[in-house]
Amino acid sequence: MRTILNINEYAQNQAIHLEKINDSSNQVEIAEVNYTPESNLELLLQSPLFIRSPRNIKIAGDRLTLTLEEFVRADYPDRAPEFAWASFFYHSYVRFHHISFLLPGDDFYMIKSALLPEAIYLKIVLGMAD
Repeated sequence: MRTILNINEYAQNQAIHLEKINDSSNQVEIAEVNYTPESNLELLLQSPLFIRSPRNIKIAGDRLTLTLEEFVRADYPDRAPEFAWASFFYHSYVRFHHISFLLPGDDFYMIKSALLPEAIYLKIVLGMAD
């Protein structure tokens, strides 16, 4: 038995699905920006994607890039994501979100990052090179 795939239909479905993924990347918001007395830059980011989601923070030049992994059920991609590995089964997949922030200069370095107890806030402290 042969299976014939309609490439145009597949591409159209993929474009719709990618559009949904791109819409969800707007869920990360800047809640607060402060400078400490030590001239460090404190960023407070807010997102439901921070709840038990692995993340990677990288600084390159004047950009801070945040990479988040979101566990999603493949049979219901529009439903709430699966955050626990216990419920991560073979019908699920990982969706990556790459969010970049433009910093006010290119001489910053990472001091620390921490998820606050509310679990939807991520605090990032950046130092500035002299």
